Amino acid sequence: MASKNNVQPKVGQIPKADFLPPRVRQLHEARWNRHKLAVATVLVSAICAVGYAVSYNAFQGSQANLLAAQAQTQSILSGQSRFADIVALLNQSNRLDAALTVVQEKDVAWKTLIGLMQESLPQGGRIANLSLNGLSSMESTTSVEALTGKSVAVTVNVTLESPTYQGVEYFLLDSRQWPGYVNATLGSITDKGTSFVGELNILLDANVLSSHSGEPTGLLGVGKQ
Repeated sequence: MASKNNVQPKVGQIPKADFLPPRVRQLHEARWNRHKLAVATVLVSAICAVGYAVSYNAFQGSQANLLAAQAQTQSILSGQSRFADIVALLNQSNRLDAALTVVQEKDVAWKTLIGLMQESLPQGGRIANLSLNGLSSMESTTSVEALTGKSVAVTVNVTLESPTYQGVEYFLLDSRQWPGYVNATLGSITDKGTSFVGELNILLDANVLSSHSGEPTGLLGVGKQ
């Protein structure tokens, strides 16, 4: 006999017949669907529970790490607070040293410095213009030279006239022997036909002060421009 889909049974197949009423068959199918739905619900609930457990553990771990970092930060801050007085004392000492330097920068050893300049002059050369500038009490005491990182106390601007080009170079090289030498640069050099005129910029540190050289302050006849 043909099935409900008009498909003939295969040879040797045991014929089957469903004599259940359609209503009972529908009830069985609905019960099976409810069973599958319940199983799917349980599986989804289990997956959600596992996901929640993993997320909660991750949250607990992150919170524990945060608390540990906060405790470490607090420990560092507590350690720093124990040395706050020492840090303040060091800062105050640095400020006092800077203030002392500002006071002494007015007392440059001009006699020694100008004497060294005269010794560095090339034969037949002369200083056409000389300007020495030190920091005043209103200026910063943290001025440093870019290449060497040394503090600059006095800036010497020299206009040198020499019969030869090499004379200007030799004067620049000799300035390295001056007390407190930091750096020296040749701004420009001009050929006047019979002589060469160079503009030199020489930086000196606190060793050029009279307190370092032993020269008395307030030298008569030597002024600062």
